Parts: sequence; structure tokens; C-alpha cells
Amino acid sequence: MREGTALPEKPVLVTFDDGYSDLIEHAIPVLENVNCKATIFIVSQHIGGASTWDVPLGHPSRPLMNAQQVQECPSHGIEIGAHSRVHPDLRTLPDAALKAELEGCRAELTELMGRPVNTLAYCFGFQNELVRKRSGEIYDLSFAAKPGLNAWRTDTACLRRMFVHSSRTNFALQVKYGIDLHAVYRFALDRITRVFRKAFPVSAHSAPRKTASAAQVTDVNR
Repeated sequence: MREGTALPEKPVLVTFDDGYSDLIEHAIPVLENVNCKATIFIVSQHIGGASTWDVPLGHPSRPLMNAQQVQECPSHGIEIGAHSRVHPDLRTLPDAALKAELEGCRAELTELMGRPVNTLAYCFGFQNELVRKRSGEIYDLSFAAKPGLNAWRTDTACLRRMFVHSSRTNFALQVKYGIDLHAVYRFALDRITRVFRKAFPVSAHSAPRKTASAAQVTDVNR
């Protein structure tokens, strides 16, 4: 697309968010065997760390690719894209902080890779008008998590993606109706969490303090 060449018939782009380290063993060899290229979206300040943002969603924190593994991705046909610096909900950031997240991630990954990083995936797939506007000023393409197919009229700052699950029914719903049951669950969880926090705010005095042992565990996860 950047070079003005036509896309192949019925093109498919495979993407992975966060850059989990197990992609090295379980995903990249499979993609290479079938000669399929893909894009991995990296959280620049968590390279070699752990996906701490998964914990509030009820998932374990998982190891992420280190800098060397990220740098070696292009040799396996994998493009590196941006996924913010620290994986916040971009909708909640003031404009200056939002620009710092988007511009900072692109600059850090561009330096690491030695080539421009021009694509972005929104954290958790969450975005709004301001987030799309700022991403469009910095990146060529930005991916959300709204299911469905992309056409030439699709906003390049809000490209659709479909989650791949073991359920063929869920995949068919995404293709035909743009409904992803997994995304519905995540949306409901997000809304419930927001309502709960608003109804039962936790003050700084009532919040539990981290113990020394808890800090040790966090360091191990990183």
C-alpha cells in the first residue's frame, strides 16, 4: 500500500498484540512454515518485562519478548508495530500525555529497530475521537478491536480486526455481523468495573500497602 502497489485478492493480515515471548516458540515457526507474514505490536517500555495490564482483567501476567527477540523479528517476516509505551487505556489520558505515549513509543521502537515504525494497535482496542486523531497524525495505520472486514473506505485510524478463537461460530459472527463474543465480554467487564469504582471509590488511606514479599514477586514477573 505504501508503495502504491495493488493488494492481493482477499488479503489477510495476521497481528499479535503485546509481544508475548511464547510467540517465538509457538507462532513464528508456524507462520514461517506457511510463508505468512505478520505484525507484532510492542509495548516499548515493557520489552523484556511482563504483561502487568493483564492482571486487572483476571489473566496472569506473562513474559514479554526481550529487545534481541524483537530486533530479530523482521528476519522471520514479522513487522514490528507500536502498542504504546506502558499500555494504558488511551482514552483516559490528557492530550499531552496521549501524544507522549504515541510519539514516545514510535521513537523508542524506531531507534530499537533502526527503521520507522508506522503502525499502531490501540491498547485493549479502546479508542475515541481524540485518540484516533492523534494516532492519525503519527502513524500510517492504526488498529482497533472492532470486529469485521476492512474496505477501501475504512478509516485508516480505526481499522477492524477479528479475534481468532477455537469457536468457529464466534468467527462466523465476526465476519457476517461484526459481533465478537469475546469483545462483548471485555466491554461488559470494562463497564462493570467503571461503575463499581464510581460507586465504591477506594481512598488512598484504605488502599492496602504492598509488602516486601509482594514487591519481590512483582520484580520476578518483570
